[in-house]
Amino acid sequence: MRDASRMRLLALAVLLVFPAADARPAGYVPIRAGDEVRIAGSTVRCVVQEAGVLCGQFAGNALRPGSYGTLTVLGQVVLGFRAAADGIHTKTLVQRRPKGLPSFGASFDPDDTTRVLTLRVGRVARLRVQSANLDCAVVRSGTRNVPTAFCVRDDKVGPVAKSYATLVSDEDAALGVVGKTRRTTIVWTRKQP
Repeated sequence: MRDASRMRLLALAVLLVFPAADARPAGYVPIRAGDEVRIAGSTVRCVVQEAGVLCGQFAGNALRPGSYGTLTVLGQVVLGFRAAADGIHTKTLVQRRPKGLPSFGASFDPDDTTRVLTLRVGRVARLRVQSANLDCAVVRSGTRNVPTAFCVRDDKVGPVAKSYATLVSDEDAALGVVGKTRRTTIVWTRKQP
């Protein structure tokens, strides 16, 4: 029950820090496939892939074995995973997607990274995929107010209703669904080891 309360606070913190396009810092940091986005003050990194973003805790050039992370594909399909001992392969624990879209798996290849960016709290990175915007904001959340990667499909107003959001920090990994009022409800969470 305590984890559920903490994740509700996490979602509220994200809503307060990342409420709408007008409240965001001017300009986005454009990202593309092959980019690695490092979150300042955290072990969390997001690796940009062709159609989405994989976020997780890293140790060196690999996912931290046993840690939890997320993959967002086109802002419509999300999955939560646990990193394998090799730091490259993952085990999918949960997947959410609209009917008719295929299943995905998550993996990380350190040789695919071509550009490294470091973002601080308050910055937003944008990946444009098939005329949709996938925004990843660096916000503070959780019980210790830690830097968190928050990725969601976005339009000019804010998170798109009926899309999915992912959150990864040094404390937790979570998936959420965006409701009609653009509020995010957490549907899956795991505490980082």
